[in-house]
Amino acid sequence: MQSKSACCDFCGDSENLQQYPTADGALNWYACADCAGIIDDGTWNQLIERSLAAYSLIRPIADGERPILREHVAQLVHAFRSFRLVAV
Repeated sequence: MQSKSACCDFCGDSENLQQYPTADGALNWYACADCAGIIDDGTWNQLIERSLAAYSLIRPIADGERPILREHVAQLVHAFRSFRLVAV
């Protein structure tokens, strides 16, 4: 039995989470209302920037670190896009 996530997988918010099932039934992604809106709009760069902004509130990002972190977040978003089940 899978338990519900405690926070958004993109920004860490814990309010109004929406579940996104994946092709692997054992894994689901969760997004807060704001991130879900971005996902539903398909504005992936905005989701990347929102994730980076949320991370920077937890830990400052050095200038030289930002491109590396952006690439990691972009890979996370790409993985989400590849594995989520989309209703048709």
